[in-house]
Amino acid sequence: MEKYFYKNLLLSITLILGLSEYLTAQIQDNVIDDPGDIAIVAYYAPGSGGGISFVLLDNCPNGTSIKFTDEEWIGSGFASATGEGDITWTNSGSTILRGSVVHINATSSFSSITCNLGSATMTDSGFGCTDNDQVYAYIGSRSSVTAWLTAYGSLLLTPAVMPPGLTNGTNAIIYALGGRYTGPTTCNTTAVACAQLINASANWTFNNSYTYPTQVVQSFNGSALPVEITRFEGNNKVGRSLLTWQTASESQNKGFDIERSTDGSRFEKIGFVAGKGTTSETQNYSFEDKSASGLVYYRLKQLDFDGRFEYSKI
Repeated sequence: MEKYFYKNLLLSITLILGLSEYLTAQIQDNVIDDPGDIAIVAYYAPGSGGGISFVLLDNCPNGTSIKFTDEEWIGSGFASATGEGDITWTNSGSTILRGSVVHINATSSFSSITCNLGSATMTDSGFGCTDNDQVYAYIGSRSSVTAWLTAYGSLLLTPAVMPPGLTNGTNAIIYALGGRYTGPTTCNTTAVACAQLINASANWTFNNSYTYPTQVVQSFNGSALPVEITRFEGNNKVGRSLLTWQTASESQNKGFDIERSTDGSRFEKIGFVAGKGTTSETQNYSFEDKSASGLVYYRLKQLDFDGRFEYSKI
């Protein structure tokens, strides 16, 4: 509850002071809704088709849709120029964890788009990746942008300007050419610092002479990113339950609260298993509930040393 309180407090202060209608700081709240919640890590502009890759710096729940447009933002709205368009990327599955990189691949034509995670379609014809152009990522619609997430490209060229809440080198990057992020992939402080790392032009190689998307960074890790639970199972052992789970990597992992429910909605803590701190090696865990009776539900509450937490699937 504390993180939601501070987010609402920040929003209230921003509105009262009249600074902006948009939040200007990345907040990890398991929703893609803040500047810096994603960062572009590749903009591939080979002359025909192209590709955009971005990393999630917050968890992305099912149903999230992100718009990408190359239409110029001119401060009071979009320019409505010809030959510009929109792509809509959607997560229609389970939550995608922060640190994951999404590739929107249209290397031959944007009429045919493939993605490694989620799906994307051209929702307004004319979108393309070219040098000396730009792309904005946002939530909402052109007529009603509810959150600017990031931007890339020639944003200082007339008539395009930087949208409110976005800053070059912080949660957006200005450069005239296509390119890819080639810097560190470990984020050991905060999501804000991770966004600054990715949006630093010194950490990029600016050209289109690479194989997309295989030569693009595939994931990020570090203490600003989550423990990755790859398996969580339960087995009935006659009056007791044996829970087993596995992690692919861990960052500042204090451990796991084991929670039980009889109705699938109200959970109580019944135990704790210590984590392995920070590791990139696969780890296996187990817990035995010796007082299980009837139909029961379980979930894990993964705890970081700094007090942050995530819930597993039930």
